[in-house]
Amino acid sequence: MAVPRTIRSETPLETFIVRPPIDLSEALREELSGMRNVPGWISAAVTRRDGLAIQHTFGSSHEANALCAMAAAIVGSARSTGEELRQGAFNYSVVQYRDGLLLVMEAGPEAILACLLKRSANLGLALLKVTQVAKRIEERLEEI
Repeated sequence: MAVPRTIRSETPLETFIVRPPIDLSEALREELSGMRNVPGWISAAVTRRDGLAIQHTFGSSHEANALCAMAAAIVGSARSTGEELRQGAFNYSVVQYRDGLLLVMEAGPEAILACLLKRSANLGLALLKVTQVAKRIEERLEEI
């Protein structure tokens, strides 16, 4: 596995910027691209819990960044609600819009997988595939 690139700042607070290893980035891109065979799939992104994008398949970084920020907010709210109402751990969330669906699921303790689907998508099939991909993403992230 490639070593992540780290850049140190000269400021007294020592800011660190760490980029994912190239082979991890490629592995995540491959996992997301593999979802293209799900009927109704539009795009997907892997994000950190704070909403910063790790990898995505959107044509625009602006769209990906917006989705990642909102996905992190959805998961955070859903987890808090589940804890407050004593409903157990968060599994996944589906948000239905007039023109599409947003499926959001944790991909381990450090990441979230968000998928945008057409309204006509088979939700059961999409959920099955997203669950599999989220597990593989979790395993990939555990390796680093």
